[in-house]
Amino acid sequence: LQQVSKNNDKGMDTMKYNNKSIKWRADGRYYARYYNQEGKQVSVYGKTQKECLENLKNALKENKLNNKIGINQKAKPLTLENWIKQWLSLFKLDKVRKSTYEDMEHRLKKYVLNQSISQMYLKNITAVEIQELLNNISAGRMREHIFTYLKDCLTKAKQIGYIKLDLFTFIKLPKREKRQGRALTLEEEQRFKSACNRHQYGDYFLFILATGLRKGETRALLKSDIDYTNKTITINKTLSKNNEIGYPKTQSSRRIIPLFDSAAEIALRNKDKIHKDKRIREDRLFKIGNTKCREAFLEILEIANITDFKIHDLRHTFCTRCMESGVPAEQTMRWAGHSDISITQRYYIHINKDFESKNIALVNKNGKGV
Repeated sequence: LQQVSKNNDKGMDTMKYNNKSIKWRADGRYYARYYNQEGKQVSVYGKTQKECLENLKNALKENKLNNKIGINQKAKPLTLENWIKQWLSLFKLDKVRKSTYEDMEHRLKKYVLNQSISQMYLKNITAVEIQELLNNISAGRMREHIFTYLKDCLTKAKQIGYIKLDLFTFIKLPKREKRQGRALTLEEEQRFKSACNRHQYGDYFLFILATGLRKGETRALLKSDIDYTNKTITINKTLSKNNEIGYPKTQSSRRIIPLFDSAAEIALRNKDKIHKDKRIREDRLFKIGNTKCREAFLEILEIANITDFKIHDLRHTFCTRCMESGVPAEQTMRWAGHSDISITQRYYIHINKDFESKNIALVNKNGKGV
């Protein structure tokens, strides 16, 4: 940024930015000129030098991006399908984890690229068409994913100049009723443990139940993460469904928790197990892939005759048992790796009917009524 000598009738300094001069006009405005990708001279204006400078910066930034990706404003308009593919290639490929990219690609293909809207010209799409597309996605969580992808995709299209309006100013994400996790009752827990003891991969799920770890954290555990002398477990990594190693984003997720007696027994049983699949690291405590994990869990639930239950609900069960045993919420929060105690209280502390019945009976026994 450079100020040069006074050279206009109003006595105002001419400002230069990136070798472009910001000059005063007779109508009181300021202007600057630059050449776009097609070699055409373009002017930007502002009521003040500062405003004109900001407009010039934004225009040059957009022009640089256009040059980088080879946009030709006279070219045939893009369809939504073509732009989504270009957006994925330019802004997501090699910018996000491989598993994340594959998820995005699969979801967009199923819920957007297979729809008639994908063949519409990008500049002709309205907020109404996008809203209708979102409203027709019945799965609430999937609808949120598509909303996020399209918002990013179409925001980039506006910044580059493919579309003029920010469509997502007018688009609303339909609310969804989030599924509330639940804890196993004591009777269900006994059936679940019995089924796990009869299944090849049952120890993996029993370990989650005994420690409250996330499924990715449990799959990523190495034998060296278990300290049998000091009775601790070190959690400092996670494993994606595509077997990519990741690392916790928050300090609370990187933690050392107690090696409870029940967990120690399970770990010892798996310490020296050899797995036939050479693609799985031999130093992992539990040698189970993501697909096999899902299949095994469904088999165990069927054996135990338990319905409406997810793997993540084993964490709910662990935290609930902690509460029933009198463990303070702050301690449970640290063991579970939550960043805020409200998460522990709101989502994981579920008093089941067995526990509530015992407390009612206790109050009645003391003659205090309910």
